[in-house]
Amino acid sequence: PLVKGPFVSLSESFAKGELIEKLAAEGKLHPVMPGLIGYPTMYLHQQQVFEAVKANQHVLVATGTGSGKTESFLYPIVDDLLRQRDAGQREGLSAILVYPMNALANDQLDRLRDVLGGTGITFGQWVGTTPDKESDVTIERFTGSSRQAYLAERKRRRDEAAREDRAVQPLAPPEECCSEQDIRDRQPRILITNYRQLEILTTRLPDV
Repeated sequence: PLVKGPFVSLSESFAKGELIEKLAAEGKLHPVMPGLIGYPTMYLHQQQVFEAVKANQHVLVATGTGSGKTESFLYPIVDDLLRQRDAGQREGLSAILVYPMNALANDQLDRLRDVLGGTGITFGQWVGTTPDKESDVTIERFTGSSRQAYLAERKRRRDEAAREDRAVQPLAPPEECCSEQDIRDRQPRILITNYRQLEILTTRLPDV
């Protein structure tokens, strides 16, 4: 062999932006956002995306694995919906998150549960496996209204699953629309889907 190992490569961390609390104090972030983000700062590219979107610019995010690309587009959406919520606008589709496969859509759905549970911002997933009626929903729903209580229960389930080496039992917050019927009735602010289902939604009318 021409070379011998082992070799160690250290990657530099991604550049950090301004303090989130400072951005919230300046009114650039909604006051609730620091608690939803959960970190003292965003990455610099996340903050740049946020500022560009707020300036009505189109954005393309190209950065490394684990750098928070999902949060880059999610933070501006959630911030805007919080402001609309405060103004009394709580219904009507505002954002569609399109994924190439259901596995990615499921990952995003679980992330939204942590971010939006207890905020009053509704969301739902509409894919081929979404139950048609509320009576067909099997996922357990959280019956409380406190965000802290919901997150505590989510953490308890994760910890319990880790100890028992099994999958985490999902828990839907009150904001989640779990069936097609619920999606039609509540008109969630964020809809997660895939490209195939989106074609069906936009080209076919429901049976009447």
